Parts: sequence; structure tokens; C-alpha cells
Amino acid sequence: MDQHVISEWLLKAFARKTPGGLRLDVYNKATGLYEDATPAKFLVELDAHSAEVERGLEKIETPAAQAAHRLAKRVKALPPGLYAVVEASAEIRAVGPELSDEGVFQGMRLLVGERQVPSPSLADRLALGRYAALMYQRAPKIEAAARQLEVDYEIGAQLALDRLMPGMRSKLAWVVEERRSRILGSAEEMGVTLANATWWVVRAGDDEAFVLGDSPVAATVSLGHDDTWRAILSPQTHVVAMPLGPNLALLIAPRILMPISNVDALGMARAINRLIWRWADRFVLARSRQQLEASMPGADDAMRRESVRAEVDAAEVRMRARGDVALIVAAMSWRHWTSCRLELGSQPWPAEDRHLFAPASDQEPRP
Repeated sequence: MDQHVISEWLLKAFARKTPGGLRLDVYNKATGLYEDATPAKFLVELDAHSAEVERGLEKIETPAAQAAHRLAKRVKALPPGLYAVVEASAEIRAVGPELSDEGVFQGMRLLVGERQVPSPSLADRLALGRYAALMYQRAPKIEAAARQLEVDYEIGAQLALDRLMPGMRSKLAWVVEERRSRILGSAEEMGVTLANATWWVVRAGDDEAFVLGDSPVAATVSLGHDDTWRAILSPQTHVVAMPLGPNLALLIAPRILMPISNVDALGMARAINRLIWRWADRFVLARSRQQLEASMPGADDAMRRESVRAEVDAAEVRMRARGDVALIVAAMSWRHWTSCRLELGSQPWPAEDRHLFAPASDQEPRP
């Protein structure tokens, strides 16, 4: 899959202005080389969308761009650091330590955010939540994993049909365009969960900058931990990261608490960059090559080219498909037996036995 989809507004947020137009510096994981490119290179669609899907994407992307702009404007003048997003009526608190140590509880060291910013409006939270869910699903590796899931599910379904209903062909596989229509609905649903979760924002320092991957949204068990792939709302996902520009990143904690590890050594911005870099499928983008190199300092070429893989457990998917088909076949058999029983029960009975079979309303004489 050589083509990738990233929203135009997000690309522009990371691009630099030049006399010839907007430019990006890019690290290509496939070649291990740095490139200079225009944002247009990354606006190529994976496949043509229907007009309906295009309208659906616009309804999510446009409000998200506006919400991100308002959030960036709110934190632009604040000192670098981590800020808890609190109720909308709260005051900005931008001085003092980022986190205070509250001691150890049940083996965990509890850190409480001391800096805070008032929450965006509910509409903006929903817009950014939906957008994070959409960008997660549209990432190349997630699309590839979803397609593989469909293949494995189809195989499992057909194996079950061959045993239970020989000769019947499975029609349970999804086509790409249908899936892209469905992700709009799932983005709405997941967006509500993400909007209602605990939020943090990170303002990068003057000597730091966030990078953007072709998988713009990453999920992990703990910020600063080199994690394996996990689904955005899986029970094990505690941190969802989405850079919104070189100076701003949004952190969402679906499980309320946000675990962090190794952040003291890396720094908050670098920990986010490392997560985004590792989740990127092929391209990592930034305003300059210097920012790209600084986001993964000291890394050897193999580490820079490594990518967290979105893998599907084929055996588990096929087993689930076989179970689903068994339930469907059982339901079909029950309905068939029930309808036969009702059909037989509609036959005439001897008058003296009618009350044993027919409801009272059916026993009323007809004109």
C-alpha cells in the first residue's frame, strides 16, 4: 500500500512556507532516506470514494480543523508543558510544576497535574473525538488489518457452512467501499467515548516540535513505553495520542488514569514523538529535517525504520466466524421449526378440543 490519506488541514499545520509554496520534510521508512515533498503528495486517496462517503468525511474533518485551530490558539501563549483539560469554567493555570508526586498507592506512583486549561466546548470535544477515531481507522496499517480480518472471517464462516449447510456460500465479507461508509458511523460512536474521556494537552518547547506520522493517531498502554499495537478503545488502551501541529499534541485517556513511564528520561514531547514515529507505517513528516532528527535522537537506522504492526489473530477471527455462523444457522432452524408448528397448528380441530389450541378471541363466532 504505497498511498496514504492525511487531512489537508493537518498537513498544512505541519508544513513550512516557502516561495514555491508549502513544503514538508519526510522520512521514508521504506528507503531509510529523508525527502522534501509538498503536502499534495499525501493527499492521494487509497481508492475513489463515493460522493456520500466524501460528504461524510467532510462533515468530520471540517469541524475538527476548526476545533483544533481554536485549541491551538488557546494554548499558544502558554509555557511549554503538560496541561490537564478541566471544566470549561476553570481558570488557566500555567505556573508551577507540571505534576506533583502524591506518593505510592497499590504499587503505583500517583502524579497529579498541576497545570490546567479550560476545556473546549462540547461541540469541539466531539469534533476532535470523532476526528481521532476517523484518522485511526483510515491509517494504512489499520485498513490493511481490517481487510485481513475480513479474509479470515470469510474463511471461518465458509468452513462452518461447509459443515452445517453444505453447498451454501458465505456472503459475509465486506467490500472496501462499504467499510468506508461504516467507519463514518463508528467514528461518530467512538468519538463520543473519546470526547467524554480525560484529556491532556502538551505544548512543545521552543527547541522541540511534534512530528506527524501517516498513522496520525497512536494508542498505547503507557506513554513512554515501547508498546505493541492495540485497538484505540481496547480495554488495555490507556493513552491515545494525536499531534495537532508542531507545537501542540492532544492526549486522551479512555480509562481515566493516564499511565506514564520513562517520561523523565525522554521528556513529554519526545515520548509522544517516539510513539508517533513507531506507529507510522511508512512516512514521518515534519516542518524540517532538523525536527525529524531531533524527534528520534540517537536512534539507529533499524529503529527508525521499525513500525508497530497492526496484526490480526487469524485463528481467533476464524473461530469467531464459525461461532457466529453456528448461531445464525441455529436461529434459522428454530424459526423454520416454529413456522412449521404454527402452520400445523392452524389446521381445524374438533369443536370439543378447540379451547385447547386457540386463543379465546379466536373462539368467538364469526358472522
